[in-house]
Amino acid sequence: EAITRAFEAWNAKVKATVPAERLLVFEAKDGWEPLCKFLGKPEPATPYPHVNDTADFTKRMIAKRNTFLFMNAILFTGLGGAILVVKQKTCKHAAAVFACLTASVLGVLIPKRFRGA
Repeated sequence: EAITRAFEAWNAKVKATVPAERLLVFEAKDGWEPLCKFLGKPEPATPYPHVNDTADFTKRMIAKRNTFLFMNAILFTGLGGAILVVKQKTCKHAAAVFACLTASVLGVLIPKRFRGA
């Protein structure tokens, strides 16, 4: 909410400061026409790119959240296993070995789509 107010205040300040003939209030959804008209250039033949619309943004954020949750689940599973090994006192070094092996295996086994690559 505070960020939105600051954004709106900045926009109001710019509109009040910049002469109208030098200012274009542009929204990407308007496409090429207002931008090209303002710049005095012809509109390109290619369609205006809409690569960061709400649906795409939401899809990327959900994918990142899922990756984060998946990685945390694997991490805490590995840590839980390491703690269990130490708690059972089977081998004090087993936790360190287990943690290193888990990290190595995860780097290889986790599909690229989960790593954001």
